[in-house]
Amino acid sequence: MRSARNTAFLCLALLGPASAPAAGDPAAAVSEWLVQARAQVPQMDTATLEEWVASDREFVLLDVRLPRERQAQGSIDPFREVDIARGYLELKAPDKLPDTSANIVVYCGTGKRSLLAARTLQRMGYSEVANYADGLQAWKEAGLNVAP
Repeated sequence: MRSARNTAFLCLALLGPASAPAAGDPAAAVSEWLVQARAQVPQMDTATLEEWVASDREFVLLDVRLPRERQAQGSIDPFREVDIARGYLELKAPDKLPDTSANIVVYCGTGKRSLLAARTLQRMGYSEVANYADGLQAWKEAGLNVAP
């Protein structure tokens, strides 16, 4: 029978060093995950998202902020948005986002949670996912419309 330590080592060996957090340094692990996700997920800036929102382009704007954040800060385009808090993404995405080939732009306040969420969606089989890298904060700073 394997010990818990041997099992953990085996899991880390199978996942590889890129998936394993740095021993004792969770902040470094998160930084590394963000770097890896940026390499995998297309990044969208404010000007591009503004064009998409103003166009007839079909896409889903996925807001991964908490409900209290949406209530306090508003939303970019509530008629086009689907909201799934980051912590529930794996559980709710299959029901709220049934089309795995739909164009999805994920956003949050600053672009970090949405980046990790976008990478998670890719791992779940969603093929057309982008991250709004600037986040709602930059959208507001650009003077763009925010719905209550």
